[in-house]
Amino acid sequence: MREQEPTIEALEEIRAHLAGAHGRTDFDLRRDVAFPESTPEEARVAYLPETRFARARFICSECDGGIFIQGQSTGGRPERRATILHVYPQLGMIWRDGVRDATGLALLVKEWNRGRLGEV
Repeated sequence: MREQEPTIEALEEIRAHLAGAHGRTDFDLRRDVAFPESTPEEARVAYLPETRFARARFICSECDGGIFIQGQSTGGRPERRATILHVYPQLGMIWRDGVRDATGLALLVKEWNRGRLGEV
């Protein structure tokens, strides 16, 4: 693997993001990920390798250019959702009563993180 290519860990995060946040389970590196040495026209994600100034990250076109830093917990990750649901049990009630899948829960947590849900 060359320096500019996504690491195995990065690929797993990208795959998990596309599956969890967007329901895309047919992940294909050559089709879905653009990086400095490969820029497929159909790419959904742009991978930016680690530099001496910044950790590796990826940008998701389906999240309106949302930037995800490799190894950083986000609302789309199960451990982040669990943390938020523990701290704000009201969201757990909303989730149980109105959201029925992981994608819906990720969206709920994302909106909560952005302050768009207000006080519950």
